[in-house]
Amino acid sequence: MGFLETITEKEDFSSSIESLKENTQNGITNTIEHFTKFVEETGSNLEDAIEEMKIAPDKKIVFKTLQIWVNWLGKNGISPSSIPIMFSHLRTHLYYHGIEISSQDRKRNIRYPTINLDEKHGLSKEEFKAILNVSGPKRKALYLMMSSSSLRIAEAVQLKKEDLSMIDKDHFSINVRGETTKTGKGRKIFMSSEATKAVSPYWKRAKEGSYIFATSEIIRNAKTAEHERFKDYRNKAELTKKYDSGNRFEISLHSFRAFFITKISRTDPSLAKRLAGQKAYLDTYDRLDDTEKLEVYKKLEPQLFIYEQIPESDEIKNLKEEFKKDHETVLELAKANELFQYYIAKLRGNASKKDDEKFNERYNEYIKSIPKEDTEWINTPEIQKILEENIVAMMGS
Repeated sequence: MGFLETITEKEDFSSSIESLKENTQNGITNTIEHFTKFVEETGSNLEDAIEEMKIAPDKKIVFKTLQIWVNWLGKNGISPSSIPIMFSHLRTHLYYHGIEISSQDRKRNIRYPTINLDEKHGLSKEEFKAILNVSGPKRKALYLMMSSSSLRIAEAVQLKKEDLSMIDKDHFSINVRGETTKTGKGRKIFMSSEATKAVSPYWKRAKEGSYIFATSEIIRNAKTAEHERFKDYRNKAELTKKYDSGNRFEISLHSFRAFFITKISRTDPSLAKRLAGQKAYLDTYDRLDDTEKLEVYKKLEPQLFIYEQIPESDEIKNLKEEFKKDHETVLELAKANELFQYYIAKLRGNASKKDDEKFNERYNEYIKSIPKEDTEWINTPEIQKILEENIVAMMGS
């Protein structure tokens, strides 16, 4: 047996894709499982089906079979946007077994279902709170972290203790390793002070090298567990509305990442993309050091708070204080005017007995409500003389 035969003899399909990212491997495995189920529903098995496809004298029957599988996926709850990806994964598997399907073959013979684009539902803070109210403490921490940092669920469950570090007394920085991301590119991001408080106990308990949130060392299983757990919380929160065009829920685990991107994009769309690991037009943020990046983040952070109050700017505080003073001044002027009108009526002899009763009833209220420094005028000689001359008439006796 020659060198090439010796090397390749032991290779199977799994080993042929092991150099791909774990998410891609999981996607291919999931696709093969769906195709196997499709084949088994006809009473056959995957191995025999592939052999028949290899020796089929007319390729059209192969394409017809694959089109039936594509239609089957749609009928079994697979979203239209996922089907092209799954078909590409199946092509990889078939190619390994000697069945080549070129891009031109696919375009000529396979029709994907139409992708209807619904207007995306934005997760509101009220909906967010409804989910947190039925979630366990550790899941609350996970969701607050995702929504304030842009993490995908696959990235979040792969965080290890050493990936988090306190960059100041209120914030964790997060080192998102490239091997865990969708694009293969790592990034340094932050989570809010609110999320940091929630995550801190679980970070402290975790051992070096261990996952903080994953419930399984097999990441695919850990992701599946999180989706199942979230489905339960979503049902309890009664947030089960679906998009009109398909079987997808308006609120999913992805909603937390979308929450972050939406909030930050309103202020700085380019920065939102940078923090989320997407391509952005400007790279100014990348030139800042970690401390400078944190300061940029902290200015935008209040938009991401779910429970904590958004701190008011000095400008807003000053405006509120001025409004309060103006409002109090108006009230005092109204009281002074009412008192003055009574004095005038009394001096002219136009005050009724009812006016006297009203004045006597509210006299103490007037005096108590006026600040002491504003009542000094009453002690001036001129005012005291007027009061002495008219006190008897003014009190209705």
